[in-house]
Amino acid sequence: MKIFLQDTRTGLYFKTLDAWTESIKEAFNFKFSEKAIAYAVEHHITDVQIVMVFSGSGHVETVPFPKQLIHAH
Repeated sequence: MKIFLQDTRTGLYFKTLDAWTESIKEAFNFKFSEKAIAYAVEHHITDVQIVMVFSGSGHVETVPFPKQLIHAH
């Protein structure tokens, strides 16, 4: 499974702190949702959702980011 952060306003995927991309192939793969959440909280990245791409099937699921984590830090 691949785990990405996607900006909910623009639809762009996280690539680096200074760059977002339209291409999921260029986006940074966090590998674990916990890592994606921790990174977003640590760097105060808001208005994102978690995108999971399942290996093999390529099935895509989006999960709203737990906003209470942003406000707790």
